[in-house]
Amino acid sequence: MVQAARHLMRCGFEVVYAYIESDEISLLFSYGTTVFDRKEQKFNSILAGEASVAFTEAFGTPGVFDCRLVPLPTVEVVMDYFRWRQEDSHRNALNAYVYWTLLGIGNELKKELLFDAGIDYEATPAWQRWGTGLYVETVERRGVNPRTGEEETGYRNALKVNHNLPVGNPYGEMVRGLSLPSFVRSAPGGDSQKG
Repeated sequence: MVQAARHLMRCGFEVVYAYIESDEISLLFSYGTTVFDRKEQKFNSILAGEASVAFTEAFGTPGVFDCRLVPLPTVEVVMDYFRWRQEDSHRNALNAYVYWTLLGIGNELKKELLFDAGIDYEATPAWQRWGTGLYVETVERRGVNPRTGEEETGYRNALKVNHNLPVGNPYGEMVRGLSLPSFVRSAPGGDSQKG
């Protein structure tokens, strides 16, 4: 990352400061720079390419960067921006150290630590623990045929948001069923084992 930032400071963009945190590089351009007539698209495309090449050469494995410009109106806002990035770096580093430290302990001890902090993990919403799934399901609709006046059953697809997903093998089976072609799933007597 240092090699990539160093390269960005030397490739003609009048960069006066580069700050690295995690996989991000923030650049401060000299006040009044006229490089590429200050065209945002040029900055974004060329800087992303330059960073990608420099990182790949230095690290020996492909790295791909994106880029966005954040125009800041005053020096005070520039200072706030870089302080914010530094605080973000600190928070991310602390979270990472805690994460990797706790990774070595079992789930029961983790739950115990949370309980000691006043959090009953098992009482938290299922979507927080196991995620939320969205999928299309066929729903039955009863209605009256306007031509015949007779009651009929119809079927249509509806987007289902499921905040209470099954867990473990039943979840795997649900995903397997969703990954089958729709004609297999919707066929009368369709066997979910086909595929």
